[in-house]
Amino acid sequence: MKKITLILAAALLFLLSGCGGSGEINADYIALSGTVSSVSEHELMIDVTEGEVLTSGAVIAIFPDAIELEVSEGDVVQIWYNGEMMTSEPPQVNAVSYEILQEGTAGDESTAELETADESTTVQVLEEPEATATATELTPDKAMEWELSTGTAQMLVNTAEVNGNVSISLCLDDMVVEIGEFGRLGSAYLLGLADGRSFVLLDADYASDDYVTFLFEITDGELVEQSRLEDVSLQSATVSAEQFHLRVHVDVLGSYDSFMDYGIDDAGTLQATSDFYEIPTDDSDWHLITVTKEVPVTMDGQETTLSAGTQIRIIGTDNQETAYFRVEDTGAEGSITYVQGDGAEDTYTLYIDGISEYDYFDMLPYAG
Repeated sequence: MKKITLILAAALLFLLSGCGGSGEINADYIALSGTVSSVSEHELMIDVTEGEVLTSGAVIAIFPDAIELEVSEGDVVQIWYNGEMMTSEPPQVNAVSYEILQEGTAGDESTAELETADESTTVQVLEEPEATATATELTPDKAMEWELSTGTAQMLVNTAEVNGNVSISLCLDDMVVEIGEFGRLGSAYLLGLADGRSFVLLDADYASDDYVTFLFEITDGELVEQSRLEDVSLQSATVSAEQFHLRVHVDVLGSYDSFMDYGIDDAGTLQATSDFYEIPTDDSDWHLITVTKEVPVTMDGQETTLSAGTQIRIIGTDNQETAYFRVEDTGAEGSITYVQGDGAEDTYTLYIDGISEYDYFDMLPYAG
């Protein structure tokens, strides 16, 4: 049942002929109805949907001080006014009474049907809008205000030169966390997740693209290191609010810059979202590998071999036991299964079917 509120100003009773205390509105007064778009102490802004004179558009209804407005934005109301209209944009009328025809809701709305014992009515049900995730790049040595659940805090990525290196620290108000000394700071981001958690994501380079990526969570007014990933970088990467396409150095049949998608899990740590590290390819001869000894591979789901003289490019890896390749001449693709180390002193060489990678290929493009 719709809620009806009818308020008449006592100071205006003498204007309402024939009312006699019955609460009826004199027929000389004009009515209009519409949706309230804003409310102030004695004024309503109404988007008119029906009226005796005004039938559309916006109007400001000005009420006497004696009338207390118990109206919210989104309510559908009917008002009565004295027929006079002041020329303005939007026009203004002197209202004497109002009635709430339907209570509204603010924000995102959906309609739900509710059945009561004596009647059926349609009411507005408020749906809480989804929180928005944000990623804001931090400028080194420049403080930024950040809204936390505990209030506003000052976040600062501080750098200082020490013996030719850069000392990097994070400052949250008076709290300081020393990260370490590096050749340089890469990039830094302040992350606000849709679930309300806040993080700082940054990377730093020891030297010659030896990057480390850090993730700190801001919790209970403190900075807590959640992840430290070696060989992972924000350079040439894509950082959005909750998904990160990061550069990862891999050494699989050569040295490559690959890319992997990461996300922040429930524990607050950076986790890869797949097991495929994509390696972009180019036309350079440096990453073109020539087979010198027949090598076992898998192509089209079948075990086979590549003959000596075949040239391939590495296009991806799981960085555990599989390298993916493309044949230069035909474009055919396949995979090579390997084991890292020989189980004894050698922990770096890859072994394919028990034989060193160097016995299968000529000039593997490893860095350093």
